[in-house]
Amino acid sequence: MTIVDPAALFQVSSAYRSPLETEILLIGLVHQVTYTILLLPISIARFSSYAGANIPAGFTFTADVIFALGGQFSPILVIATQVDVA
Repeated sequence: MTIVDPAALFQVSSAYRSPLETEILLIGLVHQVTYTILLLPISIARFSSYAGANIPAGFTFTADVIFALGGQFSPILVIATQVDVA
C-alpha cells in the first residue's frame, strides 16, 4: 500500500499559483541564469588549471573581467525586474 504517489511528488502544478507568484519565480530564474553565465568562465579556467591544464592568460583575464561584471549586473537586474505589487 502506497501512502504517497512518488510520481505526484515531482509534478509542478501552476493551478494554485497567481500571476504575481509566477512572475517572481521567473525573475528569480533570470537572476540565477545570469549569475551562472557570469561565474561559468572563471570556474572553467580554475578547475582546468587545478587539473593541470595550461590555461592561456588571455582566457583567464577575460574570465576574471566577466566575473567582475557581476557587480554591474546586480543593480541592472534589480531595476529591470522590479515587480509592481500594488
